[in-house]
Amino acid sequence: MSTNLNGAVSLEWVLDSSGTWDLQDGETVWARLSPMEGAWAASAGDHAWTLQRVGFRHPRIVVRPMGEMAEVAHVLHDWQGRTLCIESGPVYDLERSSTGLVVRASDGTSVVRLEWIAGYDAAAARVHLDSPEATGPLGLLILVVAGSMFIDDLFDPSLPRTVGETSGPTVRERFE
Repeated sequence: MSTNLNGAVSLEWVLDSSGTWDLQDGETVWARLSPMEGAWAASAGDHAWTLQRVGFRHPRIVVRPMGEMAEVAHVLHDWQGRTLCIESGPVYDLERSSTGLVVRASDGTSVVRLEWIAGYDAAAARVHLDSPEATGPLGLLILVVAGSMFIDDLFDPSLPRTVGETSGPTVRERFE
């Protein structure tokens, strides 16, 4: 897997039959999200992380290098929404939109957008890189975290599955 997204043209998160999500551009796999018990295992190039939900009263998702305890990022959930905080780095807002998820920089500009692909043969999301921030190693971390948030939203029965749809089976139920 490569770590520089500058050459990526048509990125999509695609679910395979084993339950693993691949961030693909044609045949090239840029990143992978694999479900683990209570967490996600993520890999991109030479990088590997775990994304795990922790906390009850103040829930958050911590992102750690695989096999380590030090956090490289975390996602806070509160009444205002979700915020991705890179340790010693930038902060991003993760906003649900009518078609998916938008990652915004602190100045409000869109960095990455993920859109549910309706009518696709399998679960998938189209990825739009809206900022140069989204193309390097930090961009891959942003894409992995945003991908996991988007996928979690797909499995949330209280959210619409496609634009205009307000009820019905979750994506997981449709593809099991």
